[in-house]
Amino acid sequence: MQPVEHPGHKLPVFVWCTGQDDNIGDVVLRRRLLDELRPFGTLHIFLADASVEFVQALSLAIDDVVYEDHERWKATLNEAARRGPVLSIGKPGELQIDRIALRRALRRLLMHRRVVRNGGLVLQLGIGARSQPRSWMSLFRLAFRYHQQVLWRDPQSQAHFGFGAVMPDWGFGDLGPKRPAAPLEATGPRDLVAISMRGDRPIPGRPWLDGVKAFCQESGLSPVVVTQVRRDGERSRVLAHELGSYLVDWNDQTHVAQELRLRDIYARSALTISDRLHVLIVGFTEGSVPLCMLDRAEHKVGRHFDAAGYPGASIDVSGQAAGEIARHLHAAHARAAEVAAARLKVLERIGEVGRDLRRLVAARLAA
Repeated sequence: MQPVEHPGHKLPVFVWCTGQDDNIGDVVLRRRLLDELRPFGTLHIFLADASVEFVQALSLAIDDVVYEDHERWKATLNEAARRGPVLSIGKPGELQIDRIALRRALRRLLMHRRVVRNGGLVLQLGIGARSQPRSWMSLFRLAFRYHQQVLWRDPQSQAHFGFGAVMPDWGFGDLGPKRPAAPLEATGPRDLVAISMRGDRPIPGRPWLDGVKAFCQESGLSPVVVTQVRRDGERSRVLAHELGSYLVDWNDQTHVAQELRLRDIYARSALTISDRLHVLIVGFTEGSVPLCMLDRAEHKVGRHFDAAGYPGASIDVSGQAAGEIARHLHAAHARAAEVAAARLKVLERIGEVGRDLRRLVAARLAA
């Protein structure tokens, strides 16, 4: 397939890019999206009150323009849209389905209409609905009235809304702040099992803990508990105590330093166990087998890995004994070659998303 270049002239690109400041996953997926958009023209990025460390971790270009004030970002967008075509890109990641998010989305309709009528595009690239209630759905669908393209990061969200297409989460295409110098394949031994669990959910029960310890002993791997979302620190400390493992907490590290520390650990990990989607995604990009293994139901991780071409990333082990849980971990450990193949395919898929985007923009500007 021949590469598709972006149009010969530049145009302003406005991106809503706020995220959770203590969450490296929110950095990773936004950084990859911004990289994809940068060739189209100057990026005008709304980041609200993001910390200096969060902004640094996004690896912005020298001519990217960052906005803390939403009204100023919106006014600049409206003025640019009056003068000619612009790209308006919605916030990637999780879409909250609630009254506040709905009101905010409907307020943007007038701005989106102005963008489209003046030759620009309104796009939403890489989102997933947090929940899928029936209430308000007709109004939420109305909020996408002027979007020329909507790409969901899981098939259930696409089916629930009934329009758009599915792409892998942008995080699957990010290779870290050292890119492109970082090698795609780690060449050292994988002698660890990385573990990171949410602090706002119940701690796994005794069979889960004993199953993880049994697997590590049987496979000769060392458990290491890591913190990728700063607010999970206390849970990490408890888990490290229960598992008798080494702990890599966030402490006073910068976002970049902590991400690099974690990527080094994932690159040494045969397996990454977590109920955090982007812990598993970052581990996956470093070649570690991802597994969301919980003693309760889980409805998010599996569908996002389905969209990335790696099914079976999430299992429910509620009611199972430690021995059964250890056998699940051995089965996941055996999927290393499958992960390696899926990594290459998902990178190619995200590359296709970029090429499709360039075709879409070129066609719009040529119309």
